[in-house]
Amino acid sequence: MSMELIYFWSAVLIALTPVLIFGGIAAWIGRKYLRERKLREEERGAGR
Repeated sequence: MSMELIYFWSAVLIALTPVLIFGGIAAWIGRKYLRERKLREEERGAGR
């Protein structure tokens, strides 16, 4: 019983690790993209 629980949680950890890593990278890139886009729109508005 205890070995099955260890296998289960190790499988969950193995499955969630790449999801968390790639999700974090995607969120970081998304925030960076939105920040850059906002700055460009502000520059365009000030340049008019």
